[in-house]
Amino acid sequence: MADIMPFRARNLLAPLGALALASALALLVVPARSGGRVANLAVEAAPLPEAYIMRHRSEPGMGYLVDRRSSTMRRDRASQAGRKRRLERVPSGAQGVRDTWLLRSRLLGTVLFTPLEAVGDWSLPFLYAWLGEQLPDAALPEVGWVHLSVDRIYQGLYMRTALPVDARKKEGGTGRLRVFLEIDGKQAARINSRFEDGPGPYMALLAMGKFPMPVMPDRKLGWLAAMSNLPTTTIEVAAEPPHGLRLIPMPVALAPLFERARGRPPARVEDVRIERWRQAVTPEVPQPFDEAHLAAMQAVWPAWVAAFTHGLVLHHSARDLPMPTADAVAARLAAVDGLGLKAGGQP
Repeated sequence: MADIMPFRARNLLAPLGALALASALALLVVPARSGGRVANLAVEAAPLPEAYIMRHRSEPGMGYLVDRRSSTMRRDRASQAGRKRRLERVPSGAQGVRDTWLLRSRLLGTVLFTPLEAVGDWSLPFLYAWLGEQLPDAALPEVGWVHLSVDRIYQGLYMRTALPVDARKKEGGTGRLRVFLEIDGKQAARINSRFEDGPGPYMALLAMGKFPMPVMPDRKLGWLAAMSNLPTTTIEVAAEPPHGLRLIPMPVALAPLFERARGRPPARVEDVRIERWRQAVTPEVPQPFDEAHLAAMQAVWPAWVAAFTHGLVLHHSARDLPMPTADAVAARLAAVDGLGLKAGGQP
């Protein structure tokens, strides 16, 4: 299939074998360089997935998200394979931090690619993947590490985040636009699954005199939201009755990204109940996993660590960067620190 398939948790959790650092180095392919850029880097043997952004040749601001095979234009093709999407390169606003790539589609929703150095905790993709399997009805964002290339130029390791989106009716979904409120203090930014800030169901409900109520989340979701360590809390306004407000843990803050992309802040909601909503959906909970959950996580953690270590080696080697020390990497895996997970053996 030309379009890159939706990222699923099993892509991360499939058995990968014990990849040692030496084998990771052995798999590296010396890339061609063009103007200081890394081109045609062969990473198809790497355990982490690949993603290819191809910019439209004649329409600025448009592009495609495809796999490696479809990133190459063959002579028998009149156009680039894949579904055309709006493409934005969002400045990071911080020195030494690369830009974020953002693709939007009315049908496929929004996909963000956040550079490695902008992600506070590198174990978040593991937690999102694992909890996404455990809580399929939670509609978590699809989060995972990928090797990103743009116009077949290797960019490095990026965290891919696909915002929750409803499938079309003919595919068994509702086809409705999903609206998120990102709470920051006594206000909330309003952003939908197309990365727009239109009114949506929340404002329609208020106009009808209806006031949505928060829904208590699973304790694991509250814990995950805390592990993201963001100053904001994101809730979704359900389009279906009774129009509850439910917690949607996000690995990245959407409002600052929106402002850097659009040059203005997103529309904001002011409501005296906002702080109460935040407190209701994010109660302080201790580590929520029992022994069975921890054993299941331990079973897949070593393979994930091996795959991620392989990705780090490839990322730093291809970009001529020094590999971080083991202590530095451990410090960026703090979210799992209290779970007792071990890279090898049993807890």
